[in-house]
Amino acid sequence: MKRSLAVAVAVLLVAGRTRAGTPDEEQILGPGRQPQVAVTADGGVAVAFVRDGNVVVSVSADRGRSFPAPVTALDAGGKAPGAARRGPRIACDAAGVLYVTAPYAVDPEELKARYPRPELWFTSSGDGGKTWAVFGAVKVTDAW
Repeated sequence: MKRSLAVAVAVLLVAGRTRAGTPDEEQILGPGRQPQVAVTADGGVAVAFVRDGNVVVSVSADRGRSFPAPVTALDAGGKAPGAARRGPRIACDAAGVLYVTAPYAVDPEELKARYPRPELWFTSSGDGGKTWAVFGAVKVTDAW
């Protein structure tokens, strides 16, 4: 059931709609790409997606009925493409800590390549997605 809810929420978010129905809430997530959903232990719905080349997250406290304005979780300087099957991923543990990963390249020389090799970026939030701590990048190997 949780997975079905998560998929339905992701579809609504990509379409730019929430069930709340107010004009502001309908536009909050509209231009996002590649949404990934995690359902928290208390029934919250956290959605990570790429918008304007950065990874943002919005967390609904009312089981997906409405979503606040998204917060930048990973500032990629507008370089996170959200390419096929390479968008952000989000998870939540039993304590309510949110985790987000996303692959993207930021090195200017690497970005000149036809297929830039991304680095894997990771961050977490212990306050329900209000603030995010950037720990650094993990360089993806050539074998990947």
